[in-house]
Amino acid sequence: MKILFLGFMLFPFVLFAQKVLQLEKKGSAKTQKISLDDEITYKLFDDDVWYTATLYDIKPEEDIIVFNNRLVRLEQIAALRFTDTRSWSSAFGKKLYTFAAGWTLFGIADRLIFNQSENRASIPLIAIPAATTLVGGWLIQRIFRQRTKKIGNKYRLRLLDLTISPIRVGP
Repeated sequence: MKILFLGFMLFPFVLFAQKVLQLEKKGSAKTQKISLDDEITYKLFDDDVWYTATLYDIKPEEDIIVFNNRLVRLEQIAALRFTDTRSWSSAFGKKLYTFAAGWTLFGIADRLIFNQSENRASIPLIAIPAATTLVGGWLIQRIFRQRTKKIGNKYRLRLLDLTISPIRVGP
């Protein structure tokens, strides 16, 4: 491990350059980095259509983002849409599915075990809460599955090129 680290220190040109598109929230130190070969969904200021493309390259000197099918200036991007950022809605929906399955399982077990008793669960008492919870879990997962971040007052984009240059000896 030490030899590998020493090799990277002596020959930094073998390391790959890291170019990222960074989404920053004003007043917060937290940033979201989008690296090359990531797929993003964006909307331009002069267009109402959402485009999905793979980030191919960035040119920080000219503020240009190179996608797999077009070039876009950084100031033309109006908003970014993220679909996998709302993990709480997915987890909560799955918990509601589990509740519905448990409610149905225990309701059926109650009907089978106490079939002669008057205290057994009725079919509507089993089906209505289970169906309501299933529909609620599905709706929560669908409504809160994506988040749109508008570029402007609250968020801003920055292009970063974190290339390591080799050490120069001499003038």
